[in-house]
Amino acid sequence: MAFDSADHGLAQRYFVTALRAAHQVNDRALCAHILADMSFQAASRSHPADAIALGEAARRASEGGTASVRASVLSRLSYGYAAAGRSTDFERTSALARELIEDRTGSEEEPRWMYFLTPNHLECQAGYSLISLGRAELERGDRARGRRFVRQGQDLLETGAYAVEKGDPSQRRALFEGAWLALGYSASGDLERSCEVGETAAARLSTVRSPRSTAVLNQLATELRRKQRNAYVRDFLPDLEERISEQSSLRSARTATVGS
Repeated sequence: MAFDSADHGLAQRYFVTALRAAHQVNDRALCAHILADMSFQAASRSHPADAIALGEAARRASEGGTASVRASVLSRLSYGYAAAGRSTDFERTSALARELIEDRTGSEEEPRWMYFLTPNHLECQAGYSLISLGRAELERGDRARGRRFVRQGQDLLETGAYAVEKGDPSQRRALFEGAWLALGYSASGDLERSCEVGETAAARLSTVRSPRSTAVLNQLATELRRKQRNAYVRDFLPDLEERISEQSSLRSARTATVGS
C-alpha cells in the first residue's frame, strides 16, 4: 500500500524488513516474492537496471518453488525487461510464466498468499508491459513494431478488470488496468475508445486513492493535450485534468498533515 501511495521510501523499508524476516525463517518462496515486488517497484520508477537485478535474484530464489510462485516472480521480471526495452527477454519470460500457470496440476500446496494469481492476472500484467514496450518503440520511430506491441497489450487488458462495476472489490486493479488500457488506445490513435476507457478509470478516483494509477492517468492527460482537435478529447480532457488535480491536492493535504 505504501508503494501504491507513492511513499517509496517507506515501501522499501517494509520490503527490506519483510525480506530479512523471511530469510531468517528460511522461507525461500516468500523471499522470492518480496524481491519480485521490489523489482516491480524499481521498474515502475523507471529504474530498469535495478528492476532486472532484483527480478533475476527473485527468479534464482524461486527455483524449486511451486508453479504459482515461479510464475509470479517471472511476471515481475518480465515487467523489468519491458521497462528496459528488452522485448525478446520480455516475451520469453512472460510466455514461461503463462506456461507454468496453465500447466499447474493442483497437486502442489501453494502458499496462502498466492491466492490472487490467476491466468488472467498474468495476462493483464503482460498487457500493460506490452503497452509500455509499444509506446517506447513508437517514440523510437518503429511504428510497425510499436503498434503491434500496443495492440497485443490492448487485447490482453480488454479481458481484465477495467470495466468491473463500482461495487466490485477489484477497484484498485480496475483503476490501474483501465489507466493503462486508455493509454494504449491513445498511443494507437483510437481516441474515442481511449476517452471512453479513461473516463471509466478516472471515475474510480472518487473512491480509490492510488497515486501509482494517477501517474498513469497523468501520462494519458499529457498525450491527450496534444490531440485536442479531436472532439472526444475536448469533451473528456477537462474532467480528467480536474480529477487528477483533486488527487494532487488531497495528497498535498495529507503530506502537510503528516508533516505537522
